[in-house]
Amino acid sequence: DIAGMGVVEDIPGGFVVYDQGVRKRSHWFQSEHREAILKCVWELGKLHVGVGINKYPAMKRADVGRARLGHFSFEEDLMSDAEFSVVKLTTRHVAGKVNRILAISQTCLVERDPATYTVV
Repeated sequence: DIAGMGVVEDIPGGFVVYDQGVRKRSHWFQSEHREAILKCVWELGKLHVGVGINKYPAMKRADVGRARLGHFSFEEDLMSDAEFSVVKLTTRHVAGKVNRILAISQTCLVERDPATYTVV
């Protein structure tokens, strides 16, 4: 479910989609057709689904990055109490599996890339 969409002003063609789920995550996209995409979503959402999609104010890349994980974007939510090396089975990667770190914090189960330690 989409809560709203907005422009990421310092990324050419950048826009963000916010979900309505419990976590309220944001998803970044970039397209040379940004304006057409946003217009279609806003218009067709009302016309065909009967739902108005909120237009969020323009944001900067850093602001979107800080909010990427929604309610669990804060350091205390991501600080590991325990970590385990795991292999994630997936159809997204050619080999069908990818190495990950599975971390447990006080509020989250966190998947990290072992090469960069970033949250996936």
